[in-house]
Amino acid sequence: MKNINRQNLLVIFLLGVVFFVPFFSMQNFSPAFDEVTHLPSGYTYLKTGEIKLNPQHPPLLKMLAATPLLFIDLRSNFDPSLIGAPSYEWTFGRSFIFGNDADKLIFWGRIPMILISVLLGWYVYKWGKDLFGMRGGMIGLFIYAFMPNIIAHSQFITTDLGATAFSFIAL
Repeated sequence: MKNINRQNLLVIFLLGVVFFVPFFSMQNFSPAFDEVTHLPSGYTYLKTGEIKLNPQHPPLLKMLAATPLLFIDLRSNFDPSLIGAPSYEWTFGRSFIFGNDADKLIFWGRIPMILISVLLGWYVYKWGKDLFGMRGGMIGLFIYAFMPNIIAHSQFITTDLGATAFSFIAL
């Protein structure tokens, strides 16, 4: 019984690392290139129900990132008649993010991405445990928790980590 509690605590600790390392790191970064269009696009999908702005990427991750923004009073100058203009998604994105509290929007938009990373970490642990026992799950989760690629990509609003997570979980 004592051994099981230690194992559970170690899993919780490592999943905490997966959350808190990117959480504290993300606050040092300005919006990444893709975030300027992904977050506002996800917001327009949720508000209008139409996937027209930045349609070249799957909408789910952008919508997940934008969900916390629904609870914030935001100024938006979204003009559906300009959809299709090649630069409109970038123009709208910049005015949306920087016309509001950019730090607040980016902060709340990045939280769902970090949570997806934690979900992926749980599945890495679960898969390793199913295949190789508790030790295999712990080793897999330890490697995942401190992997630079995961730390770097889980703190930004992009489709990279989400595609990885949902592909892995589907397998």
